[in-house]
Amino acid sequence: MGARCVPTSGTAAMAAAPSKTSYPAVEYRRIATRRGPIKAVVALENTILTTV
Repeated sequence: MGARCVPTSGTAAMAAAPSKTSYPAVEYRRIATRRGPIKAVVALENTILTTV
């Protein structure tokens, strides 16, 4: 099950990033300004996997 969750979480992270008011979108913008967009997506994946 874990091997299937990782690509799915990446897709979910990329889909949540353009939103304006959701928590993942706000977190993505906050991290992307400091560390760049790729690391922000990875951090968002980690947040999604931790939540699930």
